[in-house]
Amino acid sequence: MSFKVKCVPVIHKVCCCSLRCGTFVAGTIMLILDMVSLVRDSIELSTMEVKEDKENKEQDFKFEEENDKEQDFSDFKLDLRDLTIAQTVYTAVDILTIILLLYGACKEKAGCLLPQVILMMYDIVYLLVIVVLLGVDVKDNALLTFGVLLVGALFVGLFMYVWVIFYSYYRQLEKRRAEPRDSMNLRDEHPTESLYNNTA
Repeated sequence: MSFKVKCVPVIHKVCCCSLRCGTFVAGTIMLILDMVSLVRDSIELSTMEVKEDKENKEQDFKFEEENDKEQDFSDFKLDLRDLTIAQTVYTAVDILTIILLLYGACKEKAGCLLPQVILMMYDIVYLLVIVVLLGVDVKDNALLTFGVLLVGALFVGLFMYVWVIFYSYYRQLEKRRAEPRDSMNLRDEHPTESLYNNTA
């Protein structure tokens, strides 16, 4: 059973080129950007000096519970090193899925495109959440809020367009793969007609 999103339109061309070419171009650009990000995060991890003071850590991750009072989460701080490690791992996974996508586009295998198609859906949702949070954070400055939302909307729109390219090419390959099976089923349903066509 193939992956399908009913509310998403399937395009057939990317500007003046085919979906396959568009997938190659977009995938290559994303791969380069992810490689740069991975190298940067790796260098940052190697040079990062983390002071793991036990008392400070206990204070950062300790929640004081008081009767009839809400818990105060203002002192909760995530370790920057842990965030960098998580980002590095995610970038590495993204690189693997993009390589798989490029391989699938080269060999015209729809299944190889699917991991990146699904992963990009989570990327778009994550980017939307980040844009909204940034907009709320700078809500006191109307001009800055407008700028953040505008730039964020452009990035989200670009990500969505690239995702539509990947998804459309995936659907195109799935349709091609299903066509031989449909023709075989048609022959099985009308064996006499197919035999007559072959003898003619």
